[in-house]
Amino acid sequence: MEATAMKCPSCREKLRMRTTEEEAPCFKNVWYECTNFDCGATFKGHQTIVHQIRPSALENPYHVVPMAPTVTGKLKPKIPQGSTKPASLDKSGLEQRP
Repeated sequence: MEATAMKCPSCREKLRMRTTEEEAPCFKNVWYECTNFDCGATFKGHQTIVHQIRPSALENPYHVVPMAPTVTGKLKPKIPQGSTKPASLDKSGLEQRP
């Protein structure tokens, strides 16, 4: 799997991660620099993990991250009134293509 590179907001060239500083197990400060020599912009951002999709197989993980609402079932799909299917599966409002 290829990592997604962030782009410079000023010139749209790739940003290089220059420095990182971990503040917590799921939160880092990140400093970026533009790879375009003519631009030279630098930025500070954040890298955050908010939910896990699949729990760790470790018996005693260092840090337990909350499960995503879609995995735990706390986020229910929106079902349109008068339908038995979630909106994403209900195709009654779509036009038929020839």
